[in-house]
Amino acid sequence: MSAATVPDSRPSRQGGITLMELLLCAGIGILLVASGSYLFIGQVKGYRDIGSQARLQTMTKSAVQSMNTEIANTGACLSNKRYKFIMQSAKFQFTYVDLKGRHCGASDTVAITYFAKAGGSKGDTLMAQVACNSNPPIFMPLIKGLGVVTIGFTYYDLNGAVTLLPAKVKSVEFSLDVKSQAGKSLFVRDRNPKVRVELLN
Repeated sequence: MSAATVPDSRPSRQGGITLMELLLCAGIGILLVASGSYLFIGQVKGYRDIGSQARLQTMTKSAVQSMNTEIANTGACLSNKRYKFIMQSAKFQFTYVDLKGRHCGASDTVAITYFAKAGGSKGDTLMAQVACNSNPPIFMPLIKGLGVVTIGFTYYDLNGAVTLLPAKVKSVEFSLDVKSQAGKSLFVRDRNPKVRVELLN
C-alpha cells in the first residue's frame, strides 16, 4: 500500500521585485543620471573656456600689432612731429598724416588715442579713438567682452630714460593687462604683453 501524499501547505512565492528593491534601483538610476549630467556640464564649460581663451589670444595679438604699427607712425609727414601729442600713464594720443588712407582719406591728418573705457561688471574695453582732420571721432573697440582690460604707457628719450617732455620722446612702451572671467566674480589673468615701440619720426 502506497503512502498518501501530503500536500504542501506553505504559500508559493511568485516572481517579481519588492518595494525595497524598486526604491534601490531608482536611487542608483538617479545617481547615475546626476553623475552623467555633472560630467557633461563640465565638458561643455571646458569647451566654452577654451573658445574664450582662443578669442582672447586672437584679439590681444591683433590689438598689439595694430598699436605697434600706429604708434611707430607718430608725427609722420608733419612739420610738428608732436602735434596733438598727449602723454598720460593710461592714455596716449598722437597724430600723423594718413598717406595710405587706412583711416581717413589719402593724405588726411589722423589723430589716434588709445585708452581703456570703463565697462562696469563686464570689465573695461581697450579703445582706439580715431579722428580725421576736424571730423567727429570714431571709437573702435580693440579688446572687449572678455573681462578686465587695463593699459599703461611709459615714455622714453633717446638715451632710454623716462621722460615727460613731448619733444624728447623717442620711444613709447605700452603694457596691457587682460583678464578673462571665470565664474561670476573671479577674474583670472591670461595675457600681459608689454611692447616698446620706437618712433620713426
